[in-house]
Amino acid sequence: MQTGSDDRGELARYTSVLAVASGGFILFMSLVFLLFTGNTTWLTCQGSSAQTVDCAVQNTWFGLFTIHEQALRDVRQVETSEHCDEDGDCTYRLELVTGIGSRVPLTAFYSAGRAEKQAAQEQINAFLTAPEAEPLKMKIAGASGQSGSALLASLSGIGGIGLIIFGARLWQRNRELT
Repeated sequence: MQTGSDDRGELARYTSVLAVASGGFILFMSLVFLLFTGNTTWLTCQGSSAQTVDCAVQNTWFGLFTIHEQALRDVRQVETSEHCDEDGDCTYRLELVTGIGSRVPLTAFYSAGRAEKQAAQEQINAFLTAPEAEPLKMKIAGASGQSGSALLASLSGIGGIGLIIFGARLWQRNRELT
């Protein structure tokens, strides 16, 4: 009559697999979240000798790794672009307009914070009207900078690792008992 012992062993196996799977999912999601919260966009602009403004857009991950870099010539203005869903909720992003009429978004995504985007738009447009001044270098609002979110994602990832370790130890202990 080892039915109770066999049931506990099977429950321990399922528990260990569930712990490892849950920990893996939590770790994966925290890494995905860190990827997005760590995305920082920098805009650098300077006047050129041809009386035009050239800019560089650089996306980095927490300033450590460059994800994407793009040089733009003859930037004429910046506009705040708006995207609204069917419920009327809107998100925003900044787009640079070049002399040939192309629109280049500073971020690949739209985000909340219209006032921040408009303040950045005013600052960039003010530079574009007087490019003889010092070069402009600014961090684009809404691209990231959420240190609290990054900390939470990191702590969640550590919790996921702990759950994976717990499940692996439970699995190992169960194998030793059988």
